[in-house]
Amino acid sequence: MTTVPRELETDRLHLRQFRDANLDAYAPIKDHVISLIDSANTPSIRVAERIGETLEGPQPFLGMVVQRYGIRREQYLRVGQE
Repeated sequence: MTTVPRELETDRLHLRQFRDANLDAYAPIKDHVISLIDSANTPSIRVAERIGETLEGPQPFLGMVVQRYGIRREQYLRVGQE
């Protein structure tokens, strides 16, 4: 039997909570969720990737160009269920 480190299990719980909170907020109106992230913000990029979002390309936003990460609703529902 493999033991999962407590930090990893806590991290998975946080990802599930993040996913569920965002799904509750956007599910009635969205089939595609995006995150607009400054390319220098590596912690946010890691979070986006860990919840299943993939880089979709550059996006103009408030006079600057940020990176757009996104995930389709059907993929979003599966995140954290493995």
